[in-house]
Amino acid sequence: MCCHFDYDEKGMFRILQLTDLHYEDGGPNDQKTLKLAGELISCERPQLIVLTGDFNTNANSLSRMADALRPVTDSGIPFCYVFGNHDAEYGAPRPELVKALEALPGCVNPESAQGVSGYSNFELTLGGSAGRPDWLLMGIDSGMYNDNPLVGGYDYVRPSQIAWYVDCLERRTALGGPFGALCFLHIPLPEYREAYKKGRHIGKRLESECPASQNSGFYSAMLAEGHTRGVFAGHDHLNDYCADLHALTLCFGRAGGYSTYGRRSYLKGGRVISLRRGCTDRFESWVRLSDGSEKDRFVSSELWPRQAEADAAAKP
Repeated sequence: MCCHFDYDEKGMFRILQLTDLHYEDGGPNDQKTLKLAGELISCERPQLIVLTGDFNTNANSLSRMADALRPVTDSGIPFCYVFGNHDAEYGAPRPELVKALEALPGCVNPESAQGVSGYSNFELTLGGSAGRPDWLLMGIDSGMYNDNPLVGGYDYVRPSQIAWYVDCLERRTALGGPFGALCFLHIPLPEYREAYKKGRHIGKRLESECPASQNSGFYSAMLAEGHTRGVFAGHDHLNDYCADLHALTLCFGRAGGYSTYGRRSYLKGGRVISLRRGCTDRFESWVRLSDGSEKDRFVSSELWPRQAEADAAAKP
């Protein structure tokens, strides 16, 4: 069973993406992270919080899960998550972390699909009806590290995950009518590099992307099926750009953790995604920073060359 959401009274639905919080030991840097998370939640008032990995990276991660996510659970706002490559690297294994997360108030992750790689794949729905939603909000567990010694590097989206994702889209397609999908994961897809170099983009790129070395074709599968409007990753702490690649927008969140690497001039923050009732082909997004300021607000269609040209031609 997946969890179904609806728009607010103004026909809007707001998602706050928190990524790479890297809660370590509860020390001063972690307290700054918790304070920031609370401020972002209070400022943006989202209807859903999505954690895109590396949110709890200490050796006592199992017993400290409630501490690591205190601002999220205290907010009373539903949240979901995908694991990053570090969440289970130093503490408990991912199956045990799943149990700890399920016990927290507000966690809406359904049980990860049986027979599919990973422990935090999820499907949530928004708008329309639970049987015929306007949006699929999808999570993909991008794993940790490639276990093939001839390849190495970071892990990749596995074939069983791609098949599951495509099946979710096809089941919704069979119901008829327009819909859109958003995908959340931790490790960016290899296509992020091409999107930034060749497509229109907005936001900062202050480090080289760190995707998997092995490309399993997830982007191509999404493009072939249609309906996926945006992909939202974490992992790279100094990138927060969104870029177009064939009218599919590839985005980074804004890293929010103070117990990990960054730059003094590159403020911590979070990404906001806004969806509007009756508009399933695009989304609006912006970054909210630790000083309260907003940056890089855009509508995804503004990054699609053909659509942007058509919109400009239609203006009087």
